[in-house]
Formats: sequence, C-alpha cells, structure tokens
Amino acid sequence: MRSGCRTRRRESRYRRSRVAVDRRTISWIAAGLLSFWACRLLGLQATPIDRALPWIALIAVVVAWAGECSAALSAVPLLIGAAICFPDTHTRLLAYGVVMAVALCGSILNVEEMTFPRAAVFAIAGTALIRWIAREHFSTFRELVLLLGVIAIVAVAKRSAVGIALAMAAALYTPAIPFRTLAIPIAFVLAALALRPLSTQHSALSTASLFAVALIVTLFAWSGILARTPRYLKYGRPAVNRAHVYWAMHPGESHDFEVVPDAHAVILSLSNGANLPRRTVVGRLGDLELHASDLADWGFARRQEWWRSTNRLPRHAAGLIRGYGYDGWVDGAVRFALPDGAKTIRISVDRRLPASTILQVEAFER
Repeated sequence: MRSGCRTRRRESRYRRSRVAVDRRTISWIAAGLLSFWACRLLGLQATPIDRALPWIALIAVVVAWAGECSAALSAVPLLIGAAICFPDTHTRLLAYGVVMAVALCGSILNVEEMTFPRAAVFAIAGTALIRWIAREHFSTFRELVLLLGVIAIVAVAKRSAVGIALAMAAALYTPAIPFRTLAIPIAFVLAALALRPLSTQHSALSTASLFAVALIVTLFAWSGILARTPRYLKYGRPAVNRAHVYWAMHPGESHDFEVVPDAHAVILSLSNGANLPRRTVVGRLGDLELHASDLADWGFARRQEWWRSTNRLPRHAAGLIRGYGYDGWVDGAVRFALPDGAKTIRISVDRRLPASTILQVEAFER
C-alpha cells in the first residue's frame, strides 16, 4: 500500500512538472508571437533592416529562451524604442545592434552549463542576424551548407563561447560565392579543434570571444562591409556634397576639367579594374601619377565580386554605402585633393592599360 502511495506521488509530481514545462513553452511561444506582431505594427519602411525588425525581435526572444534569461526579453521594447526615437538611420541601426549584442551576450552569460543544443541555438541566431536579415539575393542550398559548418564548429569547440564566436566568424567571412569559398568554415573547424583545450567556460579566451560576438552583432546592419571592407567603418568618409561629372575615360584619353566653385576634391573610381596589379600606372591627375593601389573598381566590394578582386579599399575612400546586412557594400570611389586655387584640372589615362579598363571621373566634392 505504501509503495502504491509513493508511486502515485511520483506520478503527481511528474504531471505537475510537465504542466509547468508546457506553461513555460507556451509563454515563450506567446512572447515570440507578440514581439513579432508588435514590431510589425510599427510599419517601418526606411531600410531593409527596419522592415526586418519583426524578425530581429523574434531572434531576441529565441536567444532569451535558449539562455533562460527573461531579462533578455527587454530587448524587444528597446528595439521598438530605438525605432521610434532615432530618426537618423545610422544611429537607429547601431542602436538595434547594441540591443541585440547585449541580449545575446547576456543570455550566453546566464547559462550555467552550456549544452550543445543551447550553443547551437546561439550560433544560429547570430548567423541569422549577420547573414539572413534583409537579404535580397539568397541561395538556400549554399546557406544550408554554411549552416552545417556553423553547427560543426560549435560541436568541435566543446560548446563554449569560443565555439559560438568562431562559428559566427565563419558565417561572417564566408561569402559562399564562388562555391569553393564554402571550404572556409573547415579552417574554422580546425581552429576550434586547436583551441578546444583552452575553451573552458570562464577562461580569458571565452571573455575575448564574447567581446568578438558583441562587436559582430553590434554591426550586423553592416555585416557585409564588416566582412569585406572593415577599414571603411573607421576611415571611410562618403562624399555626399557632390557636383556630378560622370565622365568615363578610356586608355590614352586626356581631358581638362573645369573645377566647380568651392570644390576641394575630385572623386575617381575604376571600371573593369578590379584585377590590376597594385603598381600599374593608371594615369595622371595634374602632376600626380595615379597607380592601381590609389584607386579601386567601383563594384569591387560586392559579395559576388570580392573573391575575384585584387583591389583593397584605398585610404581616402569616399564611396557610399550600398545596401544593408550581408548584401551591404561600399562602392570604390576615392577622394583626391585638388591644388589650391585650381580653376581647371587635367586628367589623363595611361595608354598601356587594358582596353576594357575605364577611369571614371565621378564628381567634384564641395
């Protein structure tokens, strides 16, 4: 009789625990749906990132659920607040990144024991932010192959913050075009294997990994630029006050351009020049000899062109940001200072350049 009572008590406790688990699951699902709906009601259309805000909020809820961190749910009202309070696009998108970085890193720190499913959810959530939000060109097969690599890195790295950081780095630096670049995650798997003995939950390496995760997530709205031309985020200064010229110059051509009033610089770029050796003489700007290392092809930083290009972002980059998320890139326009008091400037193109290469005189900058 006593054994029967004990059995009934165990069954009662089991039923109560299942009810509690079911209630928690329903609560998290409800939180995700309500967050998605609330952000959708905002109806933001300013940028692709704004239009994807419901999905960003849903990722925040998934991250909070994986880390069992209810405090991370505050990311949703903070995202909504940022959308309402910051009219400036760059400030608003940066605020989204800061909120999501705090939510993700806070949820990771809240976990007492990092299991493989939890680490995988964190890595996939981070990958979704930096690769899948606001995408216009999406190859499902390539992204699935990359996703397998992300999961493999997490599995090899003993389910630590180091593995999550390496998985997100692999997602960031793998363009997947051309297809052979999908071998890049293999290098990160090997790195995870090498760092495995050091990947304890509370090691200095784990702390550094969290900082890396926070940086990548903070800049997720410009992840394509972070992956391919990170120098632009520090040194780039887009030329916005332009007097457009749009003059294409072929090899052997030269022309005297009248400098517009108050102009202090001329904006140049190349077309079909993404693979020129760096020391190649392109032409002359007044008395200044121009080399391929001083210029860049206008579209060299696009994801589909990056792997084939030998260009690097010049020091005085003046290009505009084109697109957001992983499809984001910056054009290869470069700023060259004009001589003081110049009324005209002579620009010439070296006749020894390949016939298809064009020097583009885009504008004068006031």
